Amino acid sequence: MTELTSDDFRIKIDCTDMEVLSGADAPIVCRIWMEFSGAEFPEAGWWDFPGSVLGSMTTALKEISTGEPEAEAFFFDGPYRLEMRVLGAFSEGRGPTGAKNREVRLLMVCDRPDPPEAEAVVDVPISVLARSVEAALLQLMAEARRRGLTGAGVEVLGDIMSALQRIE
Repeated sequence: MTELTSDDFRIKIDCTDMEVLSGADAPIVCRIWMEFSGAEFPEAGWWDFPGSVLGSMTTALKEISTGEPEAEAFFFDGPYRLEMRVLGAFSEGRGPTGAKNREVRLLMVCDRPDPPEAEAVVDVPISVLARSVEAALLQLMAEARRRGLTGAGVEVLGDIMSALQRIE
């Protein structure tokens, strides 16, 4: 397991082979992964459902911002998830808890071994994590517009952005 402290955490999106699965309510699929301090999770170029991944990360950020000490986010094409654990005491900042000024410990977990094990651990400011989700959403929405993609799989990206912007 790799233990790191990082403020260079990024959610990487590669839209080169982005597509919408067939059907009006079909999700977008493309490459999405986490990059931090030279490490990648689940791996560089991971193929998944970015709306689902970013949606679960937004839900986890909301839970943390409302005072939950832990939350989880998931990759949907494989046994990978992020365990988020808030570090330190509450500080002054946005919202009633000042959560965005705190750090979260991200445990990059593969559920395949029994018991599951963290492949890497990184401490990231919650504000950096939120900005990374926002940047990934903006990139996906811009590419979907550029390609003329429509449908529920595209609309959900705007819904996730709205939810992210309501987090204090």
